[in-house]
Formats: sequence, C-alpha cells, structure tokens
Amino acid sequence: MVGAAAAMSEIAALEHRIKEATLAVAVAPDIAICRDCRREMTTSKNRRFRHPFITCTSCGPRYTIVKAVPYDRSRTTMDKFPPCPQCADEYRDPESRRHHAQPIACPDCGPQVKLLDANGVIISGGWGWGGSTDGDRGGPSDNAAIRRARQLLKSGKIIAVQGIGGFHLACLATNSAPVRRLRRCKGRAESRPLAVMVHDLAQANKIASVSATAAKIIGGPEAPIVLLRSRYESELAPEVNVGSRYTGIMLAYTPLHFLLTKDMPPLVMTSGNRTGEPMVTSIKEALNKLTGIADAFLIHNRPIERRCDDSVVQIEGSATAKVIRRSRGMVPGEIELPVYSRPLLACGAEQKSVICLAAGNKAILSAHLGDLKSSAGLQQYQYEIGQLASLTGIKPRLAVCDLHPDYLSSAFARQLDLPCIAVQHHHAHIAAVLAEHKKRTQVIGVAFDGAGYGADSQIWGGEFLIADAREYKRAAHLAYIPQPGGDLASLNPWRMAGAYLETCCADLHHLWPAKIKRRLNKEQWSLIWAATCLGLGAPKTSSIGRLFDAVSALLGFCDHVGYEGEAAVKLETLARLDFRSYAFDIKREHGANDASSANDANGPWIIDPQPVIRAILTDLRMGVSPSLIAGRFHLGLAEMIGKVCGLIRTETGLNEVALAGGVFDNAVLREVAMRVLARMGFTILLNKKIPGNDGGIALGQALVAAMQPSQKYGELFRPVAAASQLSTLGRPEGGEDDVSGDTGAGH
Repeated sequence: MVGAAAAMSEIAALEHRIKEATLAVAVAPDIAICRDCRREMTTSKNRRFRHPFITCTSCGPRYTIVKAVPYDRSRTTMDKFPPCPQCADEYRDPESRRHHAQPIACPDCGPQVKLLDANGVIISGGWGWGGSTDGDRGGPSDNAAIRRARQLLKSGKIIAVQGIGGFHLACLATNSAPVRRLRRCKGRAESRPLAVMVHDLAQANKIASVSATAAKIIGGPEAPIVLLRSRYESELAPEVNVGSRYTGIMLAYTPLHFLLTKDMPPLVMTSGNRTGEPMVTSIKEALNKLTGIADAFLIHNRPIERRCDDSVVQIEGSATAKVIRRSRGMVPGEIELPVYSRPLLACGAEQKSVICLAAGNKAILSAHLGDLKSSAGLQQYQYEIGQLASLTGIKPRLAVCDLHPDYLSSAFARQLDLPCIAVQHHHAHIAAVLAEHKKRTQVIGVAFDGAGYGADSQIWGGEFLIADAREYKRAAHLAYIPQPGGDLASLNPWRMAGAYLETCCADLHHLWPAKIKRRLNKEQWSLIWAATCLGLGAPKTSSIGRLFDAVSALLGFCDHVGYEGEAAVKLETLARLDFRSYAFDIKREHGANDASSANDANGPWIIDPQPVIRAILTDLRMGVSPSLIAGRFHLGLAEMIGKVCGLIRTETGLNEVALAGGVFDNAVLREVAMRVLARMGFTILLNKKIPGNDGGIALGQALVAAMQPSQKYGELFRPVAAASQLSTLGRPEGGEDDVSGDTGAGH
C-alpha cells in the first residue's frame, strides 16, 4: 500500500517517545471461588463454615471492589470492614493462603447478608449480626436469609441477588411460570435465551453436553457463562432457551451463589435490569428499578464499585473456546499490542459497547457495557470511561471513534477536547483480529455483520478487505440492496424478505411463499416497492446479517425479532447440512468510484445473492425441508467465502484470512467456512480471547489509531483538558449505597 513503509518508519521513530506511557493497572480480575475455599466453607468445624464472603489470594472479588490504585484494602469497598484479630494475623502471615489478601474476612468482621421483601422490608438477616451461635459458624443471619431465599425460589418467586459486579434476577429454571413472568416483567424477548446457574458440573451435565474443554472453562477461575449444546431431554423449562440449540450455563462462582444453589434445581440467573438498561449495582437502585420484577432482594453490605456483567464463552467443536462477551473474570486484563501507542481512548461501537484505553504497547478493554440506546446506558458509558481512566492512570491524547456520524459513542468522542479520528467499522473488526494475534501486516479480511457505516456512506456488512493495521481497501462485498425503513428492517425481517423478492425474483411471483404474500398487505407492498424501485426510505446495504434476516423470513421463522441477530440464530439452530449448497454469483464491478475499493480501475468483486434467493424459492416449492434449506444456505456462504478469498489471493498473493464480525458468532457458518479455507491452504486468523463481534471494535480502533501518522490529527502530545473531563464524569444517579447501617424502607 502506498505510504505504508514511510508510515512504519515514522512510527518506529516515535516509539521511544511513547514507551514511557505504560499502564498503571495492577488489579486482577474477579476470580471464582477456589477449591480450598469451597472445602473450608463446607467444613463444619472451620471458622468460615458457610461464610458467604470467604476468599483468599487465589479467589474472590478484585476489580469490582477496587476504588483506586495501588490495590490495598483501604482503597477498596472492604475499607468499611476492619479485620478482626484472627483475620489480621492471617493477613500478616507469609505462610497463610490469605497473606495480603485484601478482601479477607470472616463471619465476625466481614460483610453480611439480608433478605428484603418487594417493599424493602427485612424478611431475614441484617447488618451487625456477625458472630457464631449454635454451631452455625456462617453467621446466623446470613444463613437464615439464604435459606429463606431458597424457600422463596422453590415456591416460584423471583429473587434479585446482589453479586460481585451487579444484581441478578433469579428464579427456578425448571418452572415455566416464574420464567414467563420474569421475561414479561423484565421486557425480555420470549425467544432470547436466558442463562442458567448450577451448583456443580454434575448438575450442568444433566442439562447439557459438557466436554472436557467445557468443564475446564466453566469450572475455571473466570467461570463464564458457557454456551453448551442442550440435551434433548432436559429438566429445564422450555421457556429458558426457546429456539436455540444451546443453553448458557455458569457454575456458582461466589460463596453466596454456592450457598444459594446448594440442593436447588438449576436457576435462571439473568442480569438485574429492565431490557435496554444497564445492570443495577446498588441496593437503592435495585429497590427503585427492580420492584415489580423481584419478589424479594437478597443483598449484602459490601458495595459494588464497578459494574461487571458475566462473560460469555462459546466452545468451538470440543477443543477450543471463543469469547463472545469479555467481562467478569477477564477484565481488566492487559492486551499486548503489536505497536507502541500514544495514550488514547477508543470509544467502540453502538451495540455491545466496550471502550479501550491504550498507552505504550498495552491496551485495556472495559467490561461489557451493553447497547447505547438509553439515557441510562449513555450515562453509564461515560461513567465507566472516567472510572477506567482513573484506574489505569492513562491521560488520553487522542480519541478514536466509529465512522458512523450518528453513533452516540462517536458523538461523545467528538465532544472531548481531543484530536479525534474515525475508523471504519469493518476495518476495526479486522484490526481487532490482528491485535489479538500481535500482527500488523496485510491479510484478507472477511467482516460479516449486521451493519457498519461505509466509506461510501452506505451500510456495509458483507465485506472482503485487503487490510493491515493501518489502512484497508475494499476488495469485494455483497451486492447492495435497499433496506426498507432503515433500522426498522433489522427488527422486521419481512422487510428484507420483501426487498430480496422484489429485487431478485420479481418474475417468480408464483413461487413466492404464501405466508409472505399474506403477511404483506397492499400498504406494505407499496412500502417495499417504493424502497426497491424508487429508493424511498431505504438506505442501501451490503449486510450479510440482513441476508440472514431475509432467508429466515422466507422460511417462515422470523417476521419480527425480539433482539439483534435472532433471525440468524434461528437459521443456525435449524441448519442441517447435506452435500448441496446454494451458489452466489461473483463478478467484477467496473467503473467503481469508491476510493476505498481495491483495484480502483476495475472496482471490487460483487457477490450477487440472486441465484441463492431463487434456488431457495424453488426448493420451497419442491417441498425441501427448511432445515436442509438452512443448511444449504450456510454451506453456500462458506463456499462463497472460500471462492472470493481465492480470487483475492490470486491478485495479491495474500494467504492469511482474518474472519471477524458478529455473523461469525454463528458456530455452524464459522466452522464450515474454516474447513473450506483450510482445504484451500489458507492460514485462518480468528478472535478467541477478544469478542469478534462489536465487543472487540474498540481494540481494533485503538490499533488502527496507533498506526496512523501523527500529522493526521496534529501534535502527538498536544496539551488538552480532556484528562480532567474524563476524571470528573460522575457516578450515575442512584449508583451508590450507604451501607453504614440498614438500607431500605421499613427497617
């Protein structure tokens, strides 16, 4: 690429100026309860028997309780709990497992648990009940509160449970009634799977197939939610994971969860929030926002300093793990970059939002922040940026954002008193793969997702890029098609089905599915016709995600979706592979004027789905099962990926392929595409430790920005006021508890 060598030389010359800008983080992630602590808390003669806050140097909260660095007890939310003489002795003893364990505590000096009813009135427990009586060394109030919570759960109630990084909403996963009520009250789509917590691996194995790899991960120090293939006959209520072949399972990872799940059926354990809002972290906020959902609140008086949702991991085959959401147990772990960076803030995307701070050759990603679609979500996003900047000690000299002009994350970046550059969404996806693999050289990048703002102001999402860590060229893409209603089409797949039928199959009206014809009344067809023929109310898109929507609607499974990507999940669940596939047309576009396109004289390769849509209609008319059609669609996509990568390799000599974007969270497509590429001799790069979806965008943005010549945005170390801007971003309203005494009404 023109200028690449000069840019690399400039960056090398600058590295000595920015190597000193290293991270100040010395805080470990939160760690699941270890085997030794589990043994102690289940030993009746141990002084921490049934203690809900048992911890040692090998386990317990870290990131979610720290207020400032350096990390010691006085700078954590454990500062409210002076250690008793016995705990102080253990803390000082170099031979003790609790030597310098900052959260060290016992029933005599540590936090306590209580149970409140829906109005905030104490049912059981209370602060200041430490001590041991009647041989129950876990603290009588703690265990009474937990026992009562178990009784309520068994009776079909919903309990808000205060964890280490926020509240969960829990109910029996084996009882349809509370699961349905939880969905209804929370505003959770009926088709969106819910996570399940189990007491041990034996219980997990009864509801899903747990491989040796899965067992190691689910029982490891991170203890994430692991997506496991559901057993055909399971005790789970069908409402837990409607429409999915997977169940998200996590082990009880805190002592409190361990006690709560003992002798219990599996529990639904979903984030404590109403859909679209951040997970609540304080008792005050929980009583305010979760009333009407929860029948009771199981709380404790150790404040949560930092929100941290559960991490999610997918098992590839039976051998390796792929992170889908990187959060509790994984943050704030450092990521080594393949280049030295000036101090910067990368603001991420709009969905699955995560921010990144980078300096020197290290980057720190925040916990999962969710979607920026509400004022509460945006407020929390801003607060987390300030928190992470304070924790890391990084004072950004540069802001990086997505190219999309309407993203709230981009608007925030532009408002800072910092030089700001925008990185194209799909380039950031590929750069995130390069960052994880510590590469900055050219690859063939395949970025498939739902939407990303393109360099030509259209909506991209089916992209083949020739990309390195600095720049990219668009080598191929899915043919543009109108997206009727813009963003509304992502929630109403019938719109995309109509657009593809009108565009690809107007002459095959007799083959159109009867359900689609019935679904689209005259007014709706007018909308589709105006979008496809006149371009009214319809931006153009090259999104593979929207193609999945269309195919799912054509098969009669998804007229409307309750969450982003639902149509693709249903197709993945449905897919049954045979030896047939649907072939895409691939042709060169001539006369392209997109400056980002490869081989500008000829333009990029265009991938035409018309023969795929027509073949699907024919198979439907022939009575081919939807499962086989879904399988042929997946195999056709995988073969198309191989064919296009082969064309690009012929022109460029590149043999490494980076797969990125949320579409590759689809395990069926990902694994088949990898087999196709491997047979062709390609080296395949994929995110595994970092999400390949929008949760990894900020890391890619950071790497691209680190590679840019400094002239692109002015002085490298331009004096700014933004450090103070970040440090003064306040805690969201209702986000702090007074735990010096009883909290809540009716005490």
